[in-house]
Amino acid sequence: MQLETLHDHGQVTVDRPVRLAKERFSVIPEIPYTAPIPDADAPTRETSKHLGDADGKRVLEEIRQILGPLSKTRAPVGSTDDNSALSEALAEKYGQSNDHRNDV
Repeated sequence: MQLETLHDHGQVTVDRPVRLAKERFSVIPEIPYTAPIPDADAPTRETSKHLGDADGKRVLEEIRQILGPLSKTRAPVGSTDDNSALSEALAEKYGQSNDHRNDV
């Protein structure tokens, strides 16, 4: 159900009486994109583009600290290696061989 309301200094009002089955329930408002005032400290897309390599490394290090022993460095691979690993995993899961090169 959609119901038009007015937000005025923290209060939401309805311009006509509405009878509802429950007295209390959660509501998810749809806020127009022009209504919020951006937080001056929050990064925007423009500032994110200008974050340096050092910032990226700092964030990565923080993530690794959070993960602790679960953090593992993976050797760089290309899409061919990823596709090959996917094919092997699917073949293992479904019991099929995807290597038909030797069938000739």
